[in-house]
Amino acid sequence: MSRDKAAPYISGITYATIFGFSFMVTKNALDHIQPFHFLGLRFLLAALLMTLLIVLKIVKVNYKGKNIKPLLLLSLLQPISYFIGEIYGVKHISSSQAGMMIALIPIVVVVFSILFLKEYINIKQAICIVLSVAGVLLMGIMQTDTSGVESNAIGFFFILFAVIAGAGFSVTSRKLSLNYNPFELTYVMMLVGAVIFNVLGVIQFTSVNNLSEYFNPIRDLNVTKALLYLSLLSSIVAFGLMNFTLSKIPAARASLFANLTTVISVVAGVVFRDEPFFWYHFLSGIMILTGVIGVNRFAHKTIVEVQK
Repeated sequence: MSRDKAAPYISGITYATIFGFSFMVTKNALDHIQPFHFLGLRFLLAALLMTLLIVLKIVKVNYKGKNIKPLLLLSLLQPISYFIGEIYGVKHISSSQAGMMIALIPIVVVVFSILFLKEYINIKQAICIVLSVAGVLLMGIMQTDTSGVESNAIGFFFILFAVIAGAGFSVTSRKLSLNYNPFELTYVMMLVGAVIFNVLGVIQFTSVNNLSEYFNPIRDLNVTKALLYLSLLSSIVAFGLMNFTLSKIPAARASLFANLTTVISVVAGVVFRDEPFFWYHFLSGIMILTGVIGVNRFAHKTIVEVQK
């Protein structure tokens, strides 16, 4: 595989790894700060950091003559809707369970891609997707039965909401990549996230605290470490890489990297949160990875690309 062809896959693996650890990092942070307050600080820092990168000309954006409204729609899907679902989902269920459910995004993306992007898959790819998602379901079912973690219906509802928003984002970003570069997409996402989540964060915070104390949580090392990781890596680097990947390969294929996120989230839980590791984690991981590899292996003959 040439360097150009390999780039979106390397990018996909990288952002999947970053997102895989983000569930654990978010779970740790929510022990010390309210959800919207945390999201507000996260995206404010991300927007400031990305603005600095643009000013220093490390990254380039150019909105001259371009319609910004589609980017606002993209931002409503991701980060607004997705992170409302994710952060409240993670608040109510374990980080590993949340990671498992997020891997259902490819199924929704396949449906959306066929309906809106005319990107079709063949029977081999369909089998690989089913295998990968079956691995996720096996992990989720066995986790509930043997880990002693009580499932919370509210948490699963919010994560399901995040799955639908994430799938919608993948399809929309794929379409918008024809007219915008990855950083142009990502920057608007960070700005909208900073505005919306800080408005919600201030409302949530001032209901029980004085507004002058809004930035006090930054003094907590646990919150600061989470903010740096999620703002710099998860928000700027990972979303930039995700938008790059979606600009190079069809949405249905790119979304399969969400399943890698599931495997990594479980590994992170085992290593850093002392969560148990059972045989079904290994088997599910093999099924997920095989599905990811298979969908991409059989894609070049049948995927119908978006017309440029």
